[in-house]
Amino acid sequence: MSKTKFGFGEAIGLLLALLGLGIQLQWPEQRWLGTVFIALGVALGLGMIVWIVAQRKALGSQAVLLAAEGKAQQRIKQKQVLHAPISTTSTNAPVFANVFAPRLSQEQAVPAKLEPKSTREPVFECRSITTRRYGLNLITGELIREQYEGDPSTVYDHIRFVDAILAKFYYRADPGVDPRLRLNAHVFIYEIDPVTTLTDDPPKSKVEIYKPVWDDDEPHVSHAFSAGYDHELIVALVPVNGASKSIVGYEYDTKKVSTYMGTEREFYPRLHSLEGQFFRIRIELIPKLHNEVRCTIPPFWIAVSLEHTLKLGLLPKPSDKRHLFT
Repeated sequence: MSKTKFGFGEAIGLLLALLGLGIQLQWPEQRWLGTVFIALGVALGLGMIVWIVAQRKALGSQAVLLAAEGKAQQRIKQKQVLHAPISTTSTNAPVFANVFAPRLSQEQAVPAKLEPKSTREPVFECRSITTRRYGLNLITGELIREQYEGDPSTVYDHIRFVDAILAKFYYRADPGVDPRLRLNAHVFIYEIDPVTTLTDDPPKSKVEIYKPVWDDDEPHVSHAFSAGYDHELIVALVPVNGASKSIVGYEYDTKKVSTYMGTEREFYPRLHSLEGQFFRIRIELIPKLHNEVRCTIPPFWIAVSLEHTLKLGLLPKPSDKRHLFT
């Protein structure tokens, strides 16, 4: 029964009970009649409640029977598909296959996009060797990459100006190369005699940098290269107006610092100073794909002179007999 009918029957029972109560109060000599009306109202209310409970139980049993019947029909359909003859020419074959096909997640259903297989080894070119003036924080070792146009004497005592030697490497976009690689580098700085070469005479001293820093907003030792793009590597630093002629190697490192969040590691580079006027710098590039070395690249050589002013030259090989500096 609906909620409207249930409310109507309840109202009738309540009305009879109230009528019987009124008869008892207004006509005490007719108390028996009031009792009859009250009994009828209570009986009607209880009867309505019992009828509603029975109706709900009947509806619940009917829903269970319908569900069981639906499951049985589904089993019959599956058995019919299972025992149906399979035709090699029928276009309904995929229906049979779909019944037993395993459920695939969204990631499995979408085919994975495979990286194109490379057919040629990558080629990196050194496009230029330039210098850029930065500020060096002697306390933290960080480079201040913003250009300063003011009076150098007005800066803080712990700030020194340096000329950063930058080597720009270009990943040549040849057909068949890996579209993306990560590039690490090693830098070796040698002090030499200007009248000899590395093959004629061993270097006087050297600095080895196995984690040089790429010139970017965030310092890192491994740079992502896409074919057709170039990035600059910080090869060395040359102090401006230093007390003596020297070159400084700039190597990535970190140290532990205490913060309000606990202990963290922050960028704190190491500086390797090497005095002299004439230097050769060897740069080794290590391209990696999925953390594996992709190929071997011949090293690049740079000649540096601090005799009068800073001069740079890119050498095709370390024993080049031509004029070293440009």
